[in-house]
Amino acid sequence: MKNEWMYFTFGSRGHVYEAGYVKIKAETVKEAQEKFIKRYGAKAWKGKYIAYAFPYNQEQFEYYDQFRRGPYSICHEVIE
Repeated sequence: MKNEWMYFTFGSRGHVYEAGYVKIKAETVKEAQEKFIKRYGAKAWKGKYIAYAFPYNQEQFEYYDQFRRGPYSICHEVIE
């Protein structure tokens, strides 16, 4: 399965959003990070770290139930 989407999830503090995720059209984490930074600019950073909790590829993201319902199932934005 070719990966076409990456998902950046968010925790409760210091991230671009609280809970939920952003879906990014990218094949790698590096490519997704570049698009994330381009979209959010300075807001994309928390100190020297990019302001998201965890990156997941399509297969990993679909595996976890927590992204199907509840506060972590909210898609805040799709970045192409």
